[in-house]
Amino acid sequence: MDRTRRSRTATGVNSVEVLEAKLHAIYQQSLIFMGILDLDGRLLDANQLAYDVCGVHPEEVIGKRFWDTDWWRGSKHSQACIKKAVASAARGEVYRADLHYTRATGGEYVVDFVMSPVRSSTGKVLFLAPLGMDITERKRAEAELARLNSHLEKRSAQRTAELIESQARLQAVTSSIHDGLVITDLDDVIQDINPRMQTLLGYSREEVLGKRVYELFLPLGESAKIREQNR
Repeated sequence: MDRTRRSRTATGVNSVEVLEAKLHAIYQQSLIFMGILDLDGRLLDANQLAYDVCGVHPEEVIGKRFWDTDWWRGSKHSQACIKKAVASAARGEVYRADLHYTRATGGEYVVDFVMSPVRSSTGKVLFLAPLGMDITERKRAEAELARLNSHLEKRSAQRTAELIESQARLQAVTSSIHDGLVITDLDDVIQDINPRMQTLLGYSREEVLGKRVYELFLPLGESAKIREQNR
């Protein structure tokens, strides 16, 4: 009986060790920045990726308030947000924000940052778990897309203004012509007529726009025949 009990105990210990080894491997090899803080925001541990990206050794940052560590030294705003994140997670809330952080190589980078509470089986908050995924390239792509959209909108507004100006100049020219003038498209649909032509035809501009030219100059019956032929 004792031998069986010892065998079961050993099997249970081995299972726990295997599980811990798997979790440790996931933690250290993850492509996401991961860490553990106490409830006051002091760093207890971080995965290797987080250390490597910042170019620090664990002993240089463990025990420090998370907002005072090298990851956030380049942004006062990010440091303030980390303080808020710690306070929120300690209350049992999840905090999320896009934050700027510093790498060993320098430059400005952005992380999709989440701070979550780690609870016991009774629901008590034991630790805080910061997670982060670098989204710098995505943010750059979004900024470039916004820049291009803004440029296109400005170009569109400029072209619209130019078109309105051109139409106004054309209207001024046609209005000054003493002869009757009809402007049509390639299908002989009237696009505009000048005031002199309105006088000659006895129609207002609004009455003739969109009509075909022959509808104005042929008798009603002939106009209907031509319209039928063109269908």
